[in-house]
Parts: sequence; structure tokens; C-alpha cells
Amino acid sequence: MNSIIEDMAQQPFESRKNFLLDTFKLGSGTALAQLVTVLSVPVLSRLFLPESFGAATLFGAIVIIFSTISGLRYELAILLPEEASDGFLLFSLQSVFTLFFGLIVGFASWALRNPIALWLNEPSLASYLWLIGPAIFIFGMMNGLNYWNTRQKQFKLIAVTKLLNSLATVVFQLIFGFWGYATSGVLIAGNVFGKVVEDAIQGWKTLVDVKNNAFRFDFAKILRLLKRYQKFPIFYTGSTLINTLSWYVPAFILAMFFSTKIVGFYAVGERVIRMPMNTIGKAISQVFFQRSAEAYRENTLGTLFRDTVQMLSRLGLFPMIILAVVGREIFIVCLGENWSEAGVYTQILSLYAFIWFVSSPISTLVSVIEKQEISLYLNIVNLTTRVLSLAVGGVLHQARLGLLLYSISGIVLYGWLLLWLGKIVGVPPKRTVLDMLQADLFISLFAVALLLALKYTGSQPLILVGVSVVLLLCHYAFSFKKYKHLLSRCRPVTG
Repeated sequence: MNSIIEDMAQQPFESRKNFLLDTFKLGSGTALAQLVTVLSVPVLSRLFLPESFGAATLFGAIVIIFSTISGLRYELAILLPEEASDGFLLFSLQSVFTLFFGLIVGFASWALRNPIALWLNEPSLASYLWLIGPAIFIFGMMNGLNYWNTRQKQFKLIAVTKLLNSLATVVFQLIFGFWGYATSGVLIAGNVFGKVVEDAIQGWKTLVDVKNNAFRFDFAKILRLLKRYQKFPIFYTGSTLINTLSWYVPAFILAMFFSTKIVGFYAVGERVIRMPMNTIGKAISQVFFQRSAEAYRENTLGTLFRDTVQMLSRLGLFPMIILAVVGREIFIVCLGENWSEAGVYTQILSLYAFIWFVSSPISTLVSVIEKQEISLYLNIVNLTTRVLSLAVGGVLHQARLGLLLYSISGIVLYGWLLLWLGKIVGVPPKRTVLDMLQADLFISLFAVALLLALKYTGSQPLILVGVSVVLLLCHYAFSFKKYKHLLSRCRPVTG
């Protein structure tokens, strides 16, 4: 790891510039794709019932959990061999595993469709579980294609296909929704159709690569590569499964104890609250990882850590505080009265979302300081606490209580990770907390006081939302100059 860090620090400026440009290409594609999805929510929420979103979320959770490990994580090895032909053989290997994995899970899902639907408290889902196998193959292939085209430096292609995936999904769902087929099946089919579009375009480019380079299948070499990179299925498959499951376990537990309507509220609320922050966080995470590798060698990680915490806090704290106060009213105005409960869920999850937003990009330090075992422990604890929190709410028939405990456990877990990483790089926990709060403390208190006063004097939701938008615009306009110098620290260093 130290040698990798030294190599990164010694890269010429042009190489680092290209790295950031490639990162921007990928990040912009993801951001635009997620923007399309977020902008479609107000329309889709008026066409489809919460129950439909809930059933589609359960289907999607099953597919994503299994498709993530369908290739036994051999897609991660595609980038590693020096020879492009070896990378293509690894892609082929991953594709074969994905095909067989999809067939096995798909057959099991079809055979057990009625028990699965009954277990998830949604009988209508049984009609769609036959699609699990094909969907796992389609989604799993996308994992391999993304890594192959990354190896080929087709960053623009990847960005464009992500955007086309999102557009195809939304257009499909809107057309059939307006046509009178506003069912969970349409939402499911739309998600699969979008991924098919993405697969088809990237797959066509891969076929062109195969033809131009005359790649050939070499069974003996495939066996050697299978053994050479055996650590990926051995060590990464289980950890990936735990991590992915921890993100989707709320949907399963809420379905088991409550209904798909509650799952729909949670799914839409979580999507709205996490997608924009996830996009920003990923972009910062990519730059932070590159910069932290240099800072590690230069022994300046503490300064970079504080700068990044301040930047992320300025970006995330104020909107999450706004959401915590008037989340319900925002959902009523933007999505309709039927979705007010989803707004309440975002209020409950808002502080947790902020802590996760700050800690997630900085968690790449775990790899830089070579403490990878912490990630595995964190994933195990994360999954356990989420299951227990939501199960308590389910047993007591209190969905809000379950989500509150879920939120508190996330705050404690990711808060501990942030403070621990700060301490490792020489920043005391108290200093980290102050860096998170002091930048926006006074304006946040003012905003909370103003919104609460308006709220409890009977102001209409539209007025509360309008005031919130004005406060947000003023806050970011005022803050821009203050954190502009922090962004400049992320520029590549020429030394």
C-alpha cells in the first residue's frame, strides 16, 4: 500500500489532471442520471401508489443483493492484469458465473415465489418473481461491463449509458403510468428496461473491442486466472454481501412487520434524501482519496481531514436541518398529501443522513492507513444494529420507532468512525465535532427558530417550503466564498 501511495504522489501533473477529468466524466454522468430520477419522483408519486413503490423496492432489493455477488467479485480483477486479453478473459469468467448464478437464483425464486411473497407480506409480488433470474443476469453483466470499459478508459461511454439508463427507466414508467398501467410491475419492468439499454450499448462496444483485438478464449489461461485471483471470491464476496444487505434490509423488515405501503414511504423518502447527497459525496470521495494518498506521504492528513469535514458540513448540515424541521411539508408540496408519511420518515432519518454524508467520503482513509479489517467489522455491526432496531419497531408495531432506532444506531456507528479516523490522523474528537458545527451553527439555529415559529402559527406547507428554499439559497450564497478555498486544496500538486 505504501508503494502505491508513493507512486500516486510521484505522478506528473498531467496524469493527475487526466485522473480528475476522468473522475469528472464519471461523476457528471452519475449526477445527471440521479437528477433525472429525482426530478421524476413528483410525477411518478402522483401516478403510482406507495404500495407499488414498495413492491418494486422489494423486487429491486433482491436483484441488487444477488447481482452484486453474482460474478463472485471477479469483475474487480478485470482492471489488474497487464495484458488486455487477460482482462477480457476475466470479464468472460465473471459473465459465466453471473449467468449460472442468475439461473440458480432465478429458478429458486420461481419455485418459491409464493412463500417468498407471503414472507414479504405482498402476495402480488409472486407474479413478478419469475423475472428475478433474468434481472440478476442483466444487472450482474452491467458490473462486468462497467469494469471492462473502465479498463478501456471509456469513461464518457459509461457516463452516457448511465444517463440513458435513467432516462429509459423514467420514460418507460411515465408512458405506462399515464396510459393507465400504474402498477408495481411497470415500475419493475422500467428498472429492468433501463438496465437493458445500458447493457446493450456497453455490450456493443465490448463486442467491437473483441473484434478489433481478436481476443480468443484460452481455457487453460482462464483456469490460471481463476486461481490467480481467487482471493476476490474468498474475501470480497461475503463482505460485499453484508454491506449490500445492510442497505436493503430495512425494506425487507418493514415489509415483514408492516406492509408494502410503509416500504413505499421509506423507499421514496430514502431515495430523495440519499441520492443527491450520495452523488456529491461520491465526487468528493474520489478526489479526497487521491489527495489523502499524497497527504499521507506528506504527513498532512490532519489538515486535509479538517478541511474536508468543514467542507462536507457546510454542504450537508443546513439542508438536513431544514429537512428535519419541515420534511413532511416538503413532501406534501412536492409529492402530494398521500406522501406526508414519507416526509416524516425523512425527518427521522435526516441527522443520520448528515453524519453518513460527512463520514462516507472520509472513510476511504481506512484503506490509506491500511486498516481494512475495520470495514468488515463495521459492516457486520451495521447490519446487526439495523436489523435489531427495525425488528424492535416491528414487534411493537411502531414503524416510526423502528426508523428512529435505526437512525440513532447509524449516527452512533458512523459518528464513531468519523471521530476514530480523526483521532488516528491527529485530530481530537472535540475538534472534529466543532468543525462540523461551528460553521453553520448560528444560521441553523436562526432557520430552525423561524421555521418552527411559522409552523406552529399555522402557516401553510407551501409557505414553509418557500421560506426554506430562500434560506437555502441565502445560506449557500453566503457560504460559497468561505469554503471556496477548501475546494482549491483538492487541486493536484505539481511537486
